[in-house]
Amino acid sequence: MKNITISFGVLLLILLSQNVIGQFTFASKFGVNIANVRNTSAYNYSILFHYNTGIIAKYDLLSKFLLTTEILLSNKGYSELIIPNGTTTNKLTYLSVPILTEYKASKKVYFQLGPEINYLVAAQQKNDDLKKSIYEKYKKLDIAIAGGLGFKLSKSIALETRYTRGLTQIVNTNRYFETFKTNTLQLNFVYQFTNTKK
Repeated sequence: MKNITISFGVLLLILLSQNVIGQFTFASKFGVNIANVRNTSAYNYSILFHYNTGIIAKYDLLSKFLLTTEILLSNKGYSELIIPNGTTTNKLTYLSVPILTEYKASKKVYFQLGPEINYLVAAQQKNDDLKKSIYEKYKKLDIAIAGGLGFKLSKSIALETRYTRGLTQIVNTNRYFETFKTNTLQLNFVYQFTNTKK
């Protein structure tokens, strides 16, 4: 995880050092993940509430279109009932990179759609009796499609809601026969801290 963080830090510094900096808008975001999984068994897993946070870079393409790239620390996963341990959370922490096309429907409202690449950095199972790593049980890469809606409250503040739907199996198939794919609803607060557009 340290090497990944350093790599993204170097990439951000390169972007900041380029002459094209005037075409970018940067922001930060923080919010809630309402996560679950889709699976091929009849068992219904429960929702896991957790957080996501990260930085955003927006690049102007056309008058109403932008390219939005984010680097997020995003907690996904699910809850299940394990007898006799009780309710057990399975938290999957990803370094997520959504690459979205943004359409400005009006001065206040915008829509986003595009792929999301998720790299697993940690996985933990927890209940009243145990707390252990389950990192080896899950695949390191998860590809998803993301779509959402944003509403600007002011020039620097916006609220966003987004749904990401996993397209790939997240569990190592040599350990489980079920197919697990992620489902996540995000509710976010966005703060734009630089606006370099002329």
